Amino acid sequence: MSVLINSPTATDLEWVFSRPWNKAIICTPWLPIHGVTLLEQAMVKTLSSNNNKIIKIWFRITPDDVVNGKWTDVISIRDWIERLKRIDPNIKLSLKTADQLHAKIYATDKRAYLSSANLSASGFGLEGGKKNIEFGIRLESNTDIDDLWIYIEEMENRLETLPRSALESIAEALNKPTIKKEVETIQKKVTNLGKKLTTNFSGMPHHDFPLR
Repeated sequence: MSVLINSPTATDLEWVFSRPWNKAIICTPWLPIHGVTLLEQAMVKTLSSNNNKIIKIWFRITPDDVVNGKWTDVISIRDWIERLKRIDPNIKLSLKTADQLHAKIYATDKRAYLSSANLSASGFGLEGGKKNIEFGIRLESNTDIDDLWIYIEEMENRLETLPRSALESIAEALNKPTIKKEVETIQKKVTNLGKKLTTNFSGMPHHDFPLR
């Protein structure tokens, strides 16, 4: 059975993880702190110790994505992974990345939600975020889920493995006072530029910068 969703919310992510599962995939180009929070809340009931679960986490980690923490928050991802390992030391985590990644897949071996939405405040319509116009579909039949995981395994070969040590190194670098200050300066400049563009494009049908 499949169900079309015209505006994704946290409920859709909770639905994916509400049934006991053995493996899962989070595939989203941008994974900011809001997305990490959504994942933790969605998984809390079905994630427990000593279950040997497998979680694939795919996201982009280009310099632009990392510097703008609203798109990919490396520190939040690193901290979340550490919390996952404390809950279940035997959990198997697979981190993958690709600059060309554009797919959005939130799935377990029981249920799936395929969407145009990044796992972000604007993508999932969180309070305080500007809501994007998105589309998605829930999948639950065994045939659909099996076919999806065949596709996932095929697509996985097109991504590069991201060692946890590399993720840790990037997170540590972003936490250094000098780099942190530079990143904050860049983020302010991007925000100010967005405001200027918004003013100049105020007569256009779409004029808010940027939505992700």
